[in-house]
Amino acid sequence: MSLKRLVFIALICLSVLPLKAQLGLSFSINKHVASWALFSGYTGLELQIIDTLYFDEENHLSYEFTLPQGMYQLEVDGETLEFLSEGKPVQYVATASLTEGEWFDDANRQWSAYLHERTSYRQEIEALKTVLRQYDPQSLFYQNASQEFARRQQSFHEVTEQLISDAPDSFAARLIKADREMAIDPKSSGAEQRQMLIDHFLDEVDFNDLSLIPTNVLTTKMIDYLSLFQGFEGVNDPNVAFAIGLGKILEKAKVNTKMYGFVLEYMLKGFTALGMDAVTDYLLNYPQLGEGDITVEDGMMLDSISAPYQKVRVGVKAPDISGLTINGEPYRLYDSQAKRKIVFFWSTECEYCHDFLTAIRKNLDLENDYELVTIALAESKKEVEKAVKKMKLLGHHFYEEERWEGEIIKNYHVFSTPTVFVLDADNNIVLKPYDWTEFCRDAIHRVCD
Repeated sequence: MSLKRLVFIALICLSVLPLKAQLGLSFSINKHVASWALFSGYTGLELQIIDTLYFDEENHLSYEFTLPQGMYQLEVDGETLEFLSEGKPVQYVATASLTEGEWFDDANRQWSAYLHERTSYRQEIEALKTVLRQYDPQSLFYQNASQEFARRQQSFHEVTEQLISDAPDSFAARLIKADREMAIDPKSSGAEQRQMLIDHFLDEVDFNDLSLIPTNVLTTKMIDYLSLFQGFEGVNDPNVAFAIGLGKILEKAKVNTKMYGFVLEYMLKGFTALGMDAVTDYLLNYPQLGEGDITVEDGMMLDSISAPYQKVRVGVKAPDISGLTINGEPYRLYDSQAKRKIVFFWSTECEYCHDFLTAIRKNLDLENDYELVTIALAESKKEVEKAVKKMKLLGHHFYEEERWEGEIIKNYHVFSTPTVFVLDADNNIVLKPYDWTEFCRDAIHRVCD
């Protein structure tokens, strides 16, 4: 049964904490039509249920909780109401139904006005697109429709610009800017329109803005962007098409490690659920951040995200490594008789890599207890030779000329440097330490006591 009577919803912020808002939710209905309401919040990855709220005898429900900034949803009797929280009191009065009412806080008044304009705009634009596809471009009717199409696009831009300018620094304004649709030239070909969208679709998405994550705006925007690549320019394989689009998204997300981690996790989860293993492998192999530009903490964070999807992890057999070392000597990992092996991926530009390798050289017996195999990313082989000589490293050292596109890098799903694997005699991965301290704590052969 839908709500046809007067509905009163008051979401009142009881106190404002430094980082989060303590929000009290009060919901009243003049006639009892439902016994409960479902309250949910967006995590970015999914819409997550916060609680089930029950009406009392007076058709009133309330709940107090700490509510972070983000997008939320209230569902009553099959109808849903989407709203924002930005740490300020939120009030809403519904009139004819749950979704018809008036907001009394600035953020939701701004966001609701945008949603209303967006709905109207999309309906009108789709109707005009149908006309433009079916009528003769030389006809007067087509020309009038084309002019109306351009006018409606312009008015949509002006209305949304005004909404943003009303409170340019607000949470709602940032969402509107990221969400709103681009204008297209109806006179250009379909291929030209799509290329323009591919080039500029994400221009107004600020990937440094982490407040976009607990909403459905960023995820919807990314999925819509990926759809642009399906069947474009003769790419008929959906795996390849998705990979092209994902590469462009991830490149933009690199500006912020936390945002990058969110995008990576969202895409890994989604494409794994779809059973698209080729796309999942692409995401795991994608060169994630610049060599040496990632902290140990960020490396641990990204590794924890990708670990559930990794085929190369503790407990499995490590991929083979073979070829000529920087000294021109042939080496094959699977032929090695060493009881313990360290496979170390590093970059000459990564200072922490040098410190880690130096600690290994100073504390381990690399002739009897451990065999060291390193794969280096650098501008040249001479650069690797110089660094290895300076650190006085024993072992077998490879220069990856193709850098992130190298076969060994991809086989091991390396996304940052340093990345380290400790293997047993059978080449099974027994440890993947993030730093020297973890190596000391968990290594098979205690070396730091």
